[in-house]
Amino acid sequence: MAALFNRAESTFAALAALAMLVSCREGVDPYSPPVSETIVGATTQLTFGFGQDRDPSWAPGSDSLLYHTSASDAVPNAAGALMRISANGGVAVPVLPDVQALGNKMLASPVYSPNGDRIAYLDVVNRDGPVQCAPGIGINDSPATQTIKLNCRINQPVLDSVVLRVRRVGEVRPADTDPSIRFKTEGTSYGQVDYPLLQRVFPFQLQYNYDNQLLLRAAWSPDGQRIAFTDGLRIHIWQVGAATTTVLPGSGNGVSPAWSRDGARIAFTALERGDSALNVCSCAPFAAHNRWVYTVTARKLVVMNVDGSNRLELGTGEDPAWSPDGQSIFAVRNQEITRISYPGGAAVAVPNTQRARAPAISSDGKLLAFARSKTLTLDPATFAERFDWDIWVARLSQ
Repeated sequence: MAALFNRAESTFAALAALAMLVSCREGVDPYSPPVSETIVGATTQLTFGFGQDRDPSWAPGSDSLLYHTSASDAVPNAAGALMRISANGGVAVPVLPDVQALGNKMLASPVYSPNGDRIAYLDVVNRDGPVQCAPGIGINDSPATQTIKLNCRINQPVLDSVVLRVRRVGEVRPADTDPSIRFKTEGTSYGQVDYPLLQRVFPFQLQYNYDNQLLLRAAWSPDGQRIAFTDGLRIHIWQVGAATTTVLPGSGNGVSPAWSRDGARIAFTALERGDSALNVCSCAPFAAHNRWVYTVTARKLVVMNVDGSNRLELGTGEDPAWSPDGQSIFAVRNQEITRISYPGGAAVAVPNTQRARAPAISSDGKLLAFARSKTLTLDPATFAERFDWDIWVARLSQ
């Protein structure tokens, strides 16, 4: 397993380096933060559990934030629980407790509407592929294709069906009566009925399988009427309550959208795909699965108008978050949070944010929340690799 992690880590590092070369060719300022500039003060850890604490988002007024976790004593038997915690620390409490009371749900990526009266969240209703191979069962790679040395379980596309729901704070009624839009993530549909099954493992699936990073978060428009979200391959804009969505033109392979505070632009990560590799995964006593696994050649930070015009690439960047004044975007670059000027592209690293994901800026621009992983550990029960993520907050210097 350690060898697997080293190979995956090397692959990610190589792709990040390639993306940086691409950004330089496009005329974007290279990543060279001035070491004399200080943009962050005290950094505080807010959560300390053994679960996956992810995707923080601020409550209006910046006094507390929401996040989701894979394990909480307050919501037993839940695969994913929605929590709220004070920005000063303390005990986290469940939000929307009536929705979570049933347990055995995976709820994720909660975010308040701009005025704080509603919460949008993801209800991941199906995370199971047809056959889950155990770790260590081998792969027979086609000799005519590029070989990706990942085991059968990591190559299993598990994100299948997701419902984006909007819940008014304080209301108690069945969740199915709330405004919602359901979408099926691609990769789990079969290309044929007979065995062997044919599956496609897209980058967003592979990222989730690797370290439980869910790239399907939603972002409210400033007027609270629309929500931008992704199905893993493109950005959608949903008028809350409507039966259909509008695809943002030019957002192919887009994930993790972020709406600017003035409502004019959307930033997102474009996971540019390279060649695919055919893996034949034999999971005795089941029939073989043919899986096309798509590599990533670049993770680019893209900004465009909400109608798809004026597309601008700002080099490498993931999980974008806008500053309140719209002059900067905070994103993950080189496995740490970086402040990138808009539209210029000049970058400066935020100190003490190594191994961070999903930055979120408070409405007053003074606080930066993010998820941060500890070093890789092994699950004591299964000896599988495990990433333990917690929520942190840093005070930004103005």
